[in-house]
Amino acid sequence: MATYVIGDIHGCDRSFNALLKKINFKPNTDKIYLVGDLINRGPRSVDVLERILDSATAMQSVLGNHDLNFLAAAAGFVKIKKNDTFSSILTTKNPYVFIDYLRQCPLMIKIETEFNQIIIVHAGMHPSWSIEDAWRYNLEIIQVFQDKDGKYEQFLARMFGNSPNFWNEELSGHERLRAIINIFTRMRFLDKDLKLDFDFKEKLSQAPEHLTPWFNSPRPENNHKIIFGHWAALGLHQTKHTLCIDTGCIWGNMLSAVRIDTPKFELFMVENHD
Repeated sequence: MATYVIGDIHGCDRSFNALLKKINFKPNTDKIYLVGDLINRGPRSVDVLERILDSATAMQSVLGNHDLNFLAAAAGFVKIKKNDTFSSILTTKNPYVFIDYLRQCPLMIKIETEFNQIIIVHAGMHPSWSIEDAWRYNLEIIQVFQDKDGKYEQFLARMFGNSPNFWNEELSGHERLRAIINIFTRMRFLDKDLKLDFDFKEKLSQAPEHLTPWFNSPRPENNHKIIFGHWAALGLHQTKHTLCIDTGCIWGNMLSAVRIDTPKFELFMVENHD
């Protein structure tokens, strides 16, 4: 039995399949966690979702920002952009199978192995949050996304936007939910007041002096390893308490998996096959 975390797939199913073969994935005994952005931009989003659903008991994903964009597009709240590949999913015989799957995905997964305590998110966790805080905020979103009385649609219609760009426990309503979503799925850099910067998306070496990557800010507790994706320009990047595994497969680079149930993480990579 082995446990892995796989980086941003973005509809690159041939690369995904090649990586599963490289790690000798056994769906009856192994467990795979995914950092989100399962779909979009790549040519085979439907195949990715079908592959995950075929191994649903062995694979679990958090939501990424592209997955959220798809849900909003499917509900008619955003227009599909030129580079989006959502139409390939929406024109399948039963797109609601994929919509329902994504709606039940969380924003955060907690894993405890013999050797490690792991948190999986798409983009990050705000440095002011404890693990308990983050879990509660994740549950708030889950409750809305699984609601069948209109709260889900009401929020999707108001989900997008850069405001508020800060976290405050006193936030409420759709602003609170939007802030939680943005932190979990869009965050990269913070300013000195721990406000999110949504404009700069490049390498750390190119960052303006007033911006700091979220993972370099002190945290209230540091006994977990946070594994995330979202940041292709950052690439494979490890600190004492964080690991980014978005290695830019959608940009023609590598797709990565890390085995987390071993004393030291083991890295596996394949070239883009799509």
